[in-house]
Amino acid sequence: PSSAMVVYRFLEFSGVGPKIATMAANILARSFKIPMADYYSIDISADVHVKRVFERLGLVDADPSVDQVIYRARSLNPEFPGLLDYPCWDIGRKWCKP
Repeated sequence: PSSAMVVYRFLEFSGVGPKIATMAANILARSFKIPMADYYSIDISADVHVKRVFERLGLVDADPSVDQVIYRARSLNPEFPGLLDYPCWDIGRKWCKP
């Protein structure tokens, strides 16, 4: 399936929004190596850690919106923007503290 279809299927579950849907699709692709036709619909899940890392790297302005982080990730790696999610989250959680 395409990455858009996988994200869409997760969105069909009650209580699942775009952030959880893309995170779940990202985990399927990255951790479980589930093949997909493409990966460009798997966005970054811009939480506080990811936003902080993007800001400190100078990739976005101060206090970025979720959309600003998502679109910057898309511009950095259009084929698979979500690939940046886990490394930035991990850096933000472990080392790049407030």
